[in-house]
Amino acid sequence: MNRKNNEKIRTWIPGKLLFHPFKLISMVRYPPDCGGPFHEHDVFQELLVVSGRFDLADPRGCRMCVEPGEMLVIPPGRKHSWDIGKNGCVAFQMFHFPLLLENFGELSILFGNVDLPWQKVRIGQNAMKQVWSRLQGEFKKKQAADSVMIFAGLLELLALALRRHVQGKGVGHEGKPGDMAVKKALAHIHGCYRGKMPLNVLAQKAGLSPSRFSEVFRKYTGLAPVKYLNEYRLEKARTLMAYSEMPVKEVSAYLGFESIHYFSRSFKKRFGRSPSGWRA
Repeated sequence: MNRKNNEKIRTWIPGKLLFHPFKLISMVRYPPDCGGPFHEHDVFQELLVVSGRFDLADPRGCRMCVEPGEMLVIPPGRKHSWDIGKNGCVAFQMFHFPLLLENFGELSILFGNVDLPWQKVRIGQNAMKQVWSRLQGEFKKKQAADSVMIFAGLLELLALALRRHVQGKGVGHEGKPGDMAVKKALAHIHGCYRGKMPLNVLAQKAGLSPSRFSEVFRKYTGLAPVKYLNEYRLEKARTLMAYSEMPVKEVSAYLGFESIHYFSRSFKKRFGRSPSGWRA
């Protein structure tokens, strides 16, 4: 592993307030021929390569190369080493606590599940540059609500990564055949969540038996399929209760809940208030 130029690494940390769950963001310029030993973090780490190439390895010898327009997602506790070649590298890094389903919805799939292996997602250089240019403007200027805009920009980057991931453009070296099956099921849930969706239908979409599908889905998302669907519908319900004039009964029917009573009980259990109480 190259380490002779480690003292030339330059890290820039914007002096801005970060909102939870973000812990640290930084821009790092890695010179050629540098590297680091095996280590792990107690939070999520995302590394977005702006230029050059960033090489990683795990203790088993699995390697990954991250190139411009790609984001690496490393959950807590995943040991890894890194190595920079002859051309150097510029990378933007984020460290954050897990994004929980109740606060960040679908982002928890990729950025909240601590049991996932590391993942690499191609965001694309054009999409990355658009978000990055807006973030740089907020980093460098002192403006009203700049911390809010930075928070929004960071979430936008993560949302772009999740979309590419669900669309099947993730390229994680530890990907398994079941991953694509779950992505197909998630795409179906996100597109058709208002309709009836029994387990056997979701399993059929994924091309697996119901029992195998349930096992893989739970491992991938941290939730059983029916539980995930219910949580997804409740998040949609919370938005409708906050920003629409639809009566509670209509919200329940619109989102496909089996009864207004079941909807109300589930909503209160999830958010601590009844739907009407939340709206008030």
